[in-house]
Amino acid sequence: MGDIHSGMRIETLSTGAGGGVEFTLARVVNGKADVSYGLHGAQRTHSLSGGVDRDDLLQWLGFRNLGCGITRDRETFCIAVDEEFDLDGFVSAFTEAQGLISTSDQLLQRCGFFLESREFPAKQWARTRGDGHSGSDQERLKESGDANFEYRLTFLNQNGQKGWTTHVRPKEAPISSEISRLFARLGLRDLEECIEFAFESCYWRNISYEKAGDSFFDANTNTVHGWYDHLSSDFSPAIEAFLAAEARLSEFGFSILPRSDERRAVRRPVATRSASPARLSADPSDEDDEFDVAISFAGSDRKHAEALATILRDRRIKVFYDAFYGSRLWGKRLTEFFDRIYRKQARFCVMFVSSEYRDRQWTTHERRSALSRAVEDKGREYILPIMVEPVDLDGLPPDVAYVALEEHSMEAIAEMLIEKIREG
Repeated sequence: MGDIHSGMRIETLSTGAGGGVEFTLARVVNGKADVSYGLHGAQRTHSLSGGVDRDDLLQWLGFRNLGCGITRDRETFCIAVDEEFDLDGFVSAFTEAQGLISTSDQLLQRCGFFLESREFPAKQWARTRGDGHSGSDQERLKESGDANFEYRLTFLNQNGQKGWTTHVRPKEAPISSEISRLFARLGLRDLEECIEFAFESCYWRNISYEKAGDSFFDANTNTVHGWYDHLSSDFSPAIEAFLAAEARLSEFGFSILPRSDERRAVRRPVATRSASPARLSADPSDEDDEFDVAISFAGSDRKHAEALATILRDRRIKVFYDAFYGSRLWGKRLTEFFDRIYRKQARFCVMFVSSEYRDRQWTTHERRSALSRAVEDKGREYILPIMVEPVDLDGLPPDVAYVALEEHSMEAIAEMLIEKIREG
């Protein structure tokens, strides 16, 4: 990936504005084989709210302020993208995500959690001291819950340091990697054995007791209790809004969740992969790992792929479905990674065949890898097509038997697949 700011020729391919940011998609040509594509975002207006602003959001997405000369008159954040990047679709997703994040931020602030990086007085109380659970003096003050989480508020004295611990326990465990990473951004730490939940795991944060004078109202007691009291009504909706924004942006290869300083150089194009709360214990980075089945699909058919993958996982079939691995795919060279999965590491490859599957760049990569494996296997059954709509795929022989989605339920397809796996 070359320089996205200077070259022998710079061409503006398209522009679009949304969420207070004007985006420019540009192509930079430095030679016959040296062509780069950059997405450049300049704020049209400055946000003045005390929460997450546009700079925060752009930087979460991996944009960097690089002294861009393509939009000369304004501070601009930039990132390299793929040549097939869908600017119009991204602008719509960015605008929608910004609204969801604003909603999440407002709800979280009521609970005493802060998404943005800037400091202000109330935020300094949420400092982790000790392990949040051990102390010479402990008292459970409150307990509550909602459909997704249980909450506890305890007060403890840890070697003279007094404070409150807020405990959050998901009702369904394990939580997804997306929620885990969001909790990390909020300062919630995990503990395997929490005394407040019969030594089951919890997530927690400690708030130090602060008092400026002699009056009861000079302490932060009311603030902490007020924050806790909002958890049962506001915390789950806040998490859901944030994850909805993450899922929307992930359609374009972006993430707003914490990650390493090394960003991905190229954004995947349109709607090929999105976030999911599912997860699996296996690590696909292990080159010796093998899967009973790898699922290949276009973004428009994700609901079908996830339904099949979930059934297989619940039946203890080792399945590769990208969303089961969450953040573990970060930083990987995806063309090499998916080639290894679909060409070497699976016993069978299930393809959800549709016109979008035929036309998309990433599914073409996956299909070519699977077809190479089929050739290497000298005719052994490897590719198992599921026909979403009647489409001819280049390289796939027309006499390969398929299962039509309109004729079989996903449960029936899963049973056929499990039988084939066990026969093999």
